[in-house]
Amino acid sequence: AGRVSPGLHGNFLVEALVWMYYRRMSEKYFGGITGDLAGWFVSVCEVTGMVWLALCSLGMERLI
Repeated sequence: AGRVSPGLHGNFLVEALVWMYYRRMSEKYFGGITGDLAGWFVSVCEVTGMVWLALCSLGMERLI
């Protein structure tokens, strides 16, 4: 098995934070998870993951 980049560990943390926000927001404002909210969650996870990995690829991983 190859070595896993530390940026991927950070990406997992970012996605976990998005998940916690999603769960809390969906329960608080909508009473639970719906299909539309699930789609929103997937879109937000994709964007935050891409932004995180882009920052890591620019060498900013040492600063974060």
